[in-house]
Amino acid sequence: MRLLLSVLLVPLWSAAFARAQAMREASLLWTLAVGLEKQFPLVSFLEALADESRGFWRTRLRALAELLETEMSVPDALDAIPGILPVDTLALIRVGARTGNLTGALIGGRKLTWRRQVEGDRLWFGAFPASQSLDTCHDAVNSI
Repeated sequence: MRLLLSVLLVPLWSAAFARAQAMREASLLWTLAVGLEKQFPLVSFLEALADESRGFWRTRLRALAELLETEMSVPDALDAIPGILPVDTLALIRVGARTGNLTGALIGGRKLTWRRQVEGDRLWFGAFPASQSLDTCHDAVNSI
């Protein structure tokens, strides 16, 4: 019985953790996008977001705020903090910055984060065609 319970709870716990991580990443990307679009000080936004966070995420947000305070670019600052965003999202942001559409790339990264979460939910809780994950990356790049 104990083994059965642990087998059932591990996927649920994993899905809940992945959902919380996706929510943190989406909040960060949305905060950066709005701050850049409205030309608000990103450091203040990130410090407020960090105040609402806990643990490792708070530490990462404060480190990002410190890097941006030193006039480091957003893509460089995000690259400097390991694990703050997935590699594909960082690549999307870098491409957006090079093409002059950083805000669009941040919004595309947010969409990619949520789509990745939906894919994860489908993998855990139902059938999901693997080819659709390539479409997700393709759609996010085209949204820039």
